[in-house]
Parts: sequence; C-alpha cells; structure tokens
Amino acid sequence: MSKKKKKSKKINRTDMDLIESKLASIGSGVYFKPLEGKNQIRILPPWNDEVYPFHEECFHYGLKREGKNVSVPGPHPVIMKAIKKLEKSGKEDSKLAKRLAPRTKFYANILDRKSKKIMVWGFSRKILSTILSYMADPDWGDITDIEEGHDLIIERTGQNLDTKYEIRIKPKPSELGDVNLDELHQLDELVEEIDDDEVEEMLEQVTGESSEGDDDDDDEDDGDEDDDDEEGGEEEDEEEDDDDEEDDDEEDEEEEEEEEKVKPKKKKKKAKKETKKKRKTKKETKKSKKKKRKK
Repeated sequence: MSKKKKKSKKINRTDMDLIESKLASIGSGVYFKPLEGKNQIRILPPWNDEVYPFHEECFHYGLKREGKNVSVPGPHPVIMKAIKKLEKSGKEDSKLAKRLAPRTKFYANILDRKSKKIMVWGFSRKILSTILSYMADPDWGDITDIEEGHDLIIERTGQNLDTKYEIRIKPKPSELGDVNLDELHQLDELVEEIDDDEVEEMLEQVTGESSEGDDDDDDEDDGDEDDDDEEGGEEEDEEEDDDDEEDDDEEDEEEEEEEEKVKPKKKKKKAKKETKKKRKTKKETKKSKKKKRKK
C-alpha cells in the first residue's frame, strides 16, 4: 500500500526591500538621519523666494528634558552667562562650558530616494562646505535643478562619536521625478524658542546651581524688579571654531534625537505656573539666607 505524500506548506518570503524601507522610516519623522552604509538623496530647490536652499540655525547642546536630549536655540543669554562662569571655574567646568557653547547647524529639504519622502536633513558646516564646493564647480552646477540636477551619496560609517560621513555627487545628471514641491518644509519656521525658566531648570541639572545667584549685588539692589521678571515669564532641538570643524559630525551623532532637538514641545500653562512658583520660592529662600548672614 503506497503512502500518500504530504503537501508541502507554502513558505512566504520576507521582502527585504520592504524591510529596508521600513527601517529608513522608523523614528525619522520629518528629519532625515543617514543609515549606516550608503544613502542616496536629492537636495531640493529653495523653499522660499530667497533662492538659497540651505538654512542656518544656532543651538546649545548638552541639555536634557525628561531624560531626552534637547537643543536650545542660541546664542541664549542665560546659557551664555553660565558658560562665562564655567570657563573661570577650572578644567572640568571649562569642558562643560565648551560642550554648552553654541554651535551652528545647517538644514536642507531633501528627497530620500529610499523612502521617497521629502524630509529635513541637518548637517555640519564641514558637510555644507563640501556641498557648496561641488555646486560652485561648473562641471556640477546647480545640483538642485529638477531636470538636470544630481543626487548625493552619503556614506555613513561607525557609531556615536566614531561616526564618519563621506559625501559624493552622482556623476550622471537626472530628473527629480514625481515630487510635489508644495510639500517643502518651511525651514525658517521649524524652531521654537524655549522659555528662560525652562532653560534655567535644564542648566541646573548639568551645573548643579542656578545662574540666578551669580550676581549677589544685583539681587540685593534690584530684588523687586527680579520678582516682577519672574511673574512675567512665558514658556515654550553651532557656532564652532575652525579647529573643531572636524568633530562636528561626531558631536552631532551623540546629541541626535532630531524631533526633540529642533522643535521642543510646549508645556501646559499649569506646569508653567508651578515652575515659576518653585523658582520664586528658591530665590526668596536665598535672599533670606543672605540677610541672616549679614546680621
């Protein structure tokens, strides 16, 4: 008696192209972060009438909010005041001062060829210099041209502080393709200011002290004015030296949580009031201690 052959069950295969596409989109949101290996993008034309496709912003890094990295638009007066004090306080504090110093970052609208999405790419002065050098060369010209522009290849190697980027231009010109340029991001509207009170709190976490207490004489003379300023506050992610330009990309990698960095979330009004009350109470306590010491 012959045995019946069992029908083999069909085994579905994983679509690896889909896997790569999903990986490219996870956590990226509006912002483009090159994956390890080769990434192909197209820098898109200017988003406004200024005919320049790049936008410059200045940020302070090294601060956290609720455990997440946050960059503060700068130069911020509260942070700059703290930096000056840290620079005079010793070797370790001067390292922190350097970390908090404002650095410039540049942004461009790009088309990620893998996800086919219009995204915002943030990069260092060093990378901008490389791109501008290509564009200034007549052999390449306007790489953002929608009919005869050029794609960029960004090759990323390493992780965290060991991350390196190599930028090169595809030699063959190409059409941009079916892209709705009405969806370009308004690069000059991405960043929201962060309230001074919140900046003070984040600074205290890394320095261990409030910058409000730096000028004792000013507090004694103008105490009432300071209190008025506390009541009137409102709440709301690299200018590097030339010697530091080689390290820009590595430093950016350590801080990279793009959504947190460029557009901090606004807090509720109730949280604002509680923060102000706490800060005001701290200040009053400091003043009362000073008066007791004088007596």
